[in-house]
Amino acid sequence: CKARETGRITIDYETYVDDDQRNFALQAFIARIKLLSLSSGGVSCCVTWNLLDAPMIREYGNVLADESITKAWHNGCEYDAAVSKNYWHQFDIRGPQEDTLLMQHAAWPGAPKRLQHVVSQFFLIPPWKSDYRAKGDSLLDEANYSVLDVHATDAAIEPLQFWVKKTH
Repeated sequence: CKARETGRITIDYETYVDDDQRNFALQAFIARIKLLSLSSGGVSCCVTWNLLDAPMIREYGNVLADESITKAWHNGCEYDAAVSKNYWHQFDIRGPQEDTLLMQHAAWPGAPKRLQHVVSQFFLIPPWKSDYRAKGDSLLDEANYSVLDVHATDAAIEPLQFWVKKTH
């Protein structure tokens, strides 16, 4: 696992809810992971959660519980961590956590916090989120979108750390 080499793993979930009465995936307490996207050391990937076997899920849980690995995400301290710990997944998250949404807020309190905006402050990138919303409807489209999310989040960490230190 690259995260054991680098000491950091950036995480993004695409989620869903089975309950027709509560069909809103932003309800972290009942959401299930549909796609798992990870980035570490400049390498990013996305996999359909249902393709993971028990040993792979156990290894992912071990990474989350490893106190020597920093877990990073965008709005993950609120949402992704809650999904990780909910009834369906029950992972234990230990060690440092970094959240690019919270870092953006700390560096520029009045600035927008959406990932596309945060990342575009530092990098010239296409509007992948808008592109996906305009035309993406297949699982492959969603996987491409998710891997771009996690890669962008991972890339934004260093510049955000710099600006958080500079402004505080």
